Amino acid sequence: MSEEHFQNALHNFMKDSANGGAIRHLYDLGRSVEEIQKELLFPASEEDIQKVIVEYEKEKQAPEDAYEIVKEQTAYGKITFRKKKKQ
Repeated sequence: MSEEHFQNALHNFMKDSANGGAIRHLYDLGRSVEEIQKELLFPASEEDIQKVIVEYEKEKQAPEDAYEIVKEQTAYGKITFRKKKKQ
C-alpha cells in the first residue's frame, strides 16, 4: 500500500469516526440536521447526517442483548471499546 493511499484511508477513518461521534452527541443535545452540519469538524451532507441519526435511533431501540462490547486496539496502540451487533 502506498503512503498516499494509507494517508487517505487514515483521513477518511478519522473523518468518519469524528463525524459519527459528533453527530450522535449533537443529536442527543437536540440539534437539528442543519445545526449539526455547521458544527462538524469535517464536512458532511445532510443525507449522511440523517443516515447516522437513523442508525443511531435503531441502535438505541434495539435490545441490549443484541449487542456485545468489543475491546479493540487501534493502529496507534490505544485501547477502545465499541458496541457491535451480535451475529
